Order: sequence, then C-alpha cells, then structure tokens
Amino acid sequence: MPQTTHAVDVTMTVKELVDREPRARDVFAQFGMDTCCGATVPIAEAAARHGIELGALVAALAGALAA
Repeated sequence: MPQTTHAVDVTMTVKELVDREPRARDVFAQFGMDTCCGATVPIAEAAARHGIELGALVAALAGALAA
C-alpha cells in the first residue's frame, strides 16, 4: 500500500506529482526544491535530501492541491 499523507503519496516522484498537478511546482519552489533535474526521486527522499520536514512539505502540497 502506498504511503500517503493528506492525499499526497510521498512515494511518488516529484516529477510525477508535478506532471499530474502543476500547482505543486510552486510549493516545491517555495521549499527550494528542484522540479527538473532532481525530480526523479520520491517526494519523501527529496525532502530528506533538502533537509525539509516531510510533514510541512506534505501539508503545503495538500493545501495547494485542495485550493
């Protein structure tokens, strides 16, 4: 079963989410995350690599996608 939080599947790659939900690109940018070259890793891994608290990122993504 995929690991999900606030309807955001953190096992999905950054690119997969941005392709499905273009609004997510702005959230990743606010957190200083690359949505181009480094976007082929799962969201949880990308957050860890950037030192970003996963819960904060997921909450921001969920809020943007719900808007």
